[in-house]
Amino acid sequence: MVDKKIGLDEFNDFLMHLHAPERNAHINTLREPGKPGSVKYKDKGSGIHTDVAIEKLKEYGVDYIDGQAIPFNEKGQALMDTFKDVQKFIQGTLNIY
Repeated sequence: MVDKKIGLDEFNDFLMHLHAPERNAHINTLREPGKPGSVKYKDKGSGIHTDVAIEKLKEYGVDYIDGQAIPFNEKGQALMDTFKDVQKFIQGTLNIY
């Protein structure tokens, strides 16, 4: 992260916004239409509304299209590369167990 000039707070914020649309979509499936919370929490069950998350990702240089995060500038590419590195690390840890 240091070599890519990405701070921990920035990366944490990026990860929260990257995960929000996916999490919101899942939470939407858990709420039956017409039941309490089905409208109130639609697309914001993660705590970040999907539209807000997608706009913030654009500020980071990443388009979110059909569930795919696509970097469109150097910053976005650096963030996505770092995210992929973290995923590899986590998978390596899981493989130990």
